[in-house]
Amino acid sequence: RRNNLNWLSWKIFDHFQISELLLQDNPLTCNCSVLWLQTLPHNITCVDGPFTSPRSIRALRITGCELPQLTIEPPNAVIELGGGVNFTCSSKNLFSTHLTWNKTSLGLNETHARMNSSLLLTIHKAASPGQTLVQCSAENEIGRSNVHAVLEITARPKIVRLYSHLSFYWSICYSITGYPNANLSWKLNDTDLDAFEHNILNVVDTSTAGSLNGCLQLPGTSLDLHGKYTLTASNTISSTTRSILFNPGVAPVSKSKPSRFRPNTSSKFPLFSLILYVLGVAILILILIIGLLAFLRHRRHQKRRLNILQFSHLLDNPTYARQSEIVLPSISPSKIHFIRSLGEGAFGRVFLGVVEGLVSAESSTKIAIKTLKEEFQAKELIQEAKLLTTLKHQHIVCFYGLVKMEEKLLMLFEFMDQGDLNTYLRNHSPNNPENETEASLKQLTNMAWQIASGGQYLASQHFIHRDLATRNCLVNKKLTVKIGDFGMSRDVYTSDYYKVGGQTLLPVRWMPPEALLYRRFSIQSDVWSFGVVLWEIFTFGQQPWYCYTNHEAVQQIINGRLLPSPRNTPDELYRIMLNCWHQQPNERITMKEIQRKLNHLIEVFQIT
Repeated sequence: RRNNLNWLSWKIFDHFQISELLLQDNPLTCNCSVLWLQTLPHNITCVDGPFTSPRSIRALRITGCELPQLTIEPPNAVIELGGGVNFTCSSKNLFSTHLTWNKTSLGLNETHARMNSSLLLTIHKAASPGQTLVQCSAENEIGRSNVHAVLEITARPKIVRLYSHLSFYWSICYSITGYPNANLSWKLNDTDLDAFEHNILNVVDTSTAGSLNGCLQLPGTSLDLHGKYTLTASNTISSTTRSILFNPGVAPVSKSKPSRFRPNTSSKFPLFSLILYVLGVAILILILIIGLLAFLRHRRHQKRRLNILQFSHLLDNPTYARQSEIVLPSISPSKIHFIRSLGEGAFGRVFLGVVEGLVSAESSTKIAIKTLKEEFQAKELIQEAKLLTTLKHQHIVCFYGLVKMEEKLLMLFEFMDQGDLNTYLRNHSPNNPENETEASLKQLTNMAWQIASGGQYLASQHFIHRDLATRNCLVNKKLTVKIGDFGMSRDVYTSDYYKVGGQTLLPVRWMPPEALLYRRFSIQSDVWSFGVVLWEIFTFGQQPWYCYTNHEAVQQIINGRLLPSPRNTPDELYRIMLNCWHQQPNERITMKEIQRKLNHLIEVFQIT
C-alpha cells in the first residue's frame, strides 16, 4: 500500500494462494500486466497516465489481453511397446511468452521442436510399459495455463514361465509380462477351472506395471487335480495361452533289468518289532495330520474374526505388552445414560449418551455407545477393546472403556458432534445450495494434516487401518478431525463397499492394486488410501471413480489409472496425491513426509 508501484507481476506470488493483497493508492498502469488482480476481492485501481483519473481494474477490458488458450493433440494416446507418437501443444492466442513440456518419465526417448506458436514432442520407441501424463504449460503477463494428455504404453501379454513347484503345497507358478497387467483364467483338462470348488488359491507374489508373478496353489495331490493346466493371460491388446502337465504321483518307469536278488525270507528281524515299528510311524503321521488340521482350523477362525471386527484390521504392535497384561478402563453401568440412537451397523447399534464422572466427579461427558449383536463373542470383543485401549492420540477417536449392562457388552467412544467427515464436506461444498459457509482451502488442508497426523501415529505403532476414508473420520464443532470406525460405515455408505470373490465387503475404491489383486495390506497401502482421502477432501466428499461401477473402478485401479486433480486444487496438493499412488508400495511417500508437506502448505496459506 502506497509503495508507488506502477507494475506488479503475478509470478512474484506464483506459489502462494492469495486471499488478500493491499494495493490501494499505488499508481498501477492500466495494461495487461494488472489484469490478474481482477480476481482479488478489493477494488484496486489503475491509471492510463500521470494526469488521468483512476479506473477500477475489476472493470478493465483490454483487447488482446487474455490467458494462453492451449490445446494438446492428441489428448489421449495409446501406443504399443516400441512404438512412437507425436504430441502437439498449441496456443490459440499469440500473447504467450513461454511454452514448455512437463512430463512424468517412463524411460521415454523423445525430441522437441518449435513451430510458430506450437511445440512438438516426438516420442521414439517407448521402452517401458505404463501410463504417464504429458503436460504442456504456457504463461504470459496475465497468468499460466496448463493442459495435459494421457499416454498409455501397452505391451502384449507373454507367459514367460509356467512350471510346477513343491513347497508346503504343490503349486503351478507363472511369470507374465504385458501392460495393462493381464487378467488370468485357468482350465483343467480343457474345462474351466472352478477354484472355489477345488479350494484352489491364486497367490500373486509380485506385480508391477508390465509384470506379474504368482502361483496357483493346489490343496493336495488328489487325482481330480491331475492333468493338463492351461493358463490364459489376456489384456486389452491380445491374449496368450500356455499349458503344463501336472501329475506328481506317477513314478518314473524303470528300463533296467529285473534284479537277480531275491528277498531274504529267512530274516531274523522279529515280526513283533516290525509291527511296533509300523504302528509307531502310523501314530506319528496321525499326530502330524491332527496338528495340521488344528492349525488350519485356527487360521480359518483368525481370518473369520478379522472379517468381523472392524478394528481388528489393525495389526498388533509386537513392542506392546501382551493383551493379557492390558487393564481395561472400569466404568460403572449406573453412570451411563442413553439419549438417542445414532444408527444401526453390521455389528450392532450406536447411541448417543452421557457418562458421569469421566473427567471430574461433577461433570458429565457425551459419548458414543456401541452395542453389539448377540453373535459377537465376548472373548473377541475384549481382545478388540484391549487393542483400542493402547491407541492414544489427539487425532484418533478416544476409546473410554468396555461396560457390561443387562448381559450386553457396551463399548464407549468419544462423541464427535459434527458426524463423519464425508457428510461434513458435502454440507460445506460450493455445489450444495443449502451450504451456509464453504470450507476454505486452509481449513481443508488443515483437516488433511490432522488425518495425516493420526495416520503417522498408527504407522509409528506398526498398525495398519485398511479402511482410511472420509466416512471413517469424525469431526467436532472445533473442526478437529479424528480417525475412527464404529462399524457403521458399511451400512450407511453401502455403495463404497464391494464383495470381491465371495470374500468380505471391501472398500475397493480406496484400495491399492496390490490389495485388490493379492489382499496384501501394509502401511504403504494405508498411504495409498490417504491419497484418496486427500482427493475426497478437495472434491468436497465426492466418491472416487464416481462415474464407474465398483467392478469398473477395480479395473481402472489395477490397470494403473489415477484419479484426476480436483478442480481448483493447488498443484502442490495434487503432487502429494500422486506420490501416494505409486504402483510400487516402497516408492510411495511416507505418512511422516505427508504430514511435513501439509504443514508447510498450511503455513503458506496462512501467509496468503
